[in-house]
Amino acid sequence: MNEEQVRAYEEENEQIEEQVEEAETEDVTLSLNAMCGNVSSGTLRIKGMVNGQKIHILIASGSTHSFIDEKVAKALGIKTELTTPMIMSVADGYRMMSNVICPELSWEIQDFQFSYPVRTLKLEGCDFMFGCDWLGAHNPVELDFHQLIVTISQKDGKVILRAIPQKNGSMLIASDH
Repeated sequence: MNEEQVRAYEEENEQIEEQVEEAETEDVTLSLNAMCGNVSSGTLRIKGMVNGQKIHILIASGSTHSFIDEKVAKALGIKTELTTPMIMSVADGYRMMSNVICPELSWEIQDFQFSYPVRTLKLEGCDFMFGCDWLGAHNPVELDFHQLIVTISQKDGKVILRAIPQKNGSMLIASDH
């Protein structure tokens, strides 16, 4: 992060501290790499579509919840609602707040349709982040980081997604139908 980003995060963190008392007390954790859109161990990158627009998605097994970037949600015209604030702790100790939810978010990944409510959050490096809540909704799930395979369950059966290393070292998910 550059100095301007650090300063902005620190200012936001001060505001969040003031709202902690009224926020949900659920234990919510975000992976720092996932929040910044970095592909690392425990994360895989995929491409999807929302409202006909391409989005970049990060599957982050180190994050408890799923989020869409607040600017992306607005730009795509996704229906949002105010909700009880939720405080998230990032692995480096930084805290962030989300008080907006997309209750009926639907998207497509490689010809598969998905729908799940997600909160908005300032994300960098990705438009959408799947956490353990979304993964848990598709149990049983298998994340094989050695074979670069993600297997999730849908009502119609299993969906197998393969991560393909790219030139820059990040991973893109391709699907086996």
